[in-house]
Amino acid sequence: MKDDAPDSETSDKKKSDTTRSRMEELKKDVDRVASGAALALEVAGIKTPTQPLGKKKLAVSGLLSFFLGPLGWLYAAPLKEAIPVIVVYLGVCWALNAILPFLLVYLLSIVHLASAVGGVLYAWGFNSAGKRVPLFLKEKDGGSSPVRKLLVKEK
Repeated sequence: MKDDAPDSETSDKKKSDTTRSRMEELKKDVDRVASGAALALEVAGIKTPTQPLGKKKLAVSGLLSFFLGPLGWLYAAPLKEAIPVIVVYLGVCWALNAILPFLLVYLLSIVHLASAVGGVLYAWGFNSAGKRVPLFLKEKDGGSSPVRKLLVKEK
């Protein structure tokens, strides 16, 4: 029985060595493919990939905002703008449902249309700047967002 223990240890050691060597081979293959892809992009005259990761789809943002109202803004809007609007939206919905429920349907249709437009603008701003950009508040660095530049012409 004592002879079985060393054999299992050596077989485990061999398995871990083969696993390590296989992982090293795979890493080398991935590096080779990545460098080949980068070389092909450079030869084609493209410095960066044409579809960078992390882009927000305008249609998805618009549809989420249309069907969910300001809750859809969580997809692309900065949280410092989305959360207060969501709280106000839910509060107004709750109050109108309690006081004048028939008015809620008409108001929601207008709010959801405006929210869809806002959701598309937030997604467009995200894609332009590569980060969540505010529409209403100023950015921390004091510069104006791409969406604000589009909507407001500076004098």
